[in-house]
Amino acid sequence: MSGAEINDDLSQADLILGIKPIKPESVIKGASYMFYSRFHTLTPATVPLRESLCEKGCDLIDYELIRDVDTGWMLVGSSWLAGRIGGYNAMRALGEALLLKWEIRT
Repeated sequence: MSGAEINDDLSQADLILGIKPIKPESVIKGASYMFYSRFHTLTPATVPLRESLCEKGCDLIDYELIRDVDTGWMLVGSSWLAGRIGGYNAMRALGEALLLKWEIRT
């Protein structure tokens, strides 16, 4: 079978992709995750999720730590790009809400 399958049950997924960290209680035993973990900052807020991933034998690929070997540059866009995308999404959501409020069809 080729292509992507939409399913609420992620327990059989080869890799679970996300942007923001998940809730520690949502971690699936033995799963592989890819998201911005912020674990390298060593802030106390990241401890519960880090412990949950370790206890449940999970793999983590942290977007922020994918770097060029020679230059050390991040290879996946982070805060600069994410901030602009967030701003765009906020403005678009506001525009769509106003269009609905004024019943404007486009």
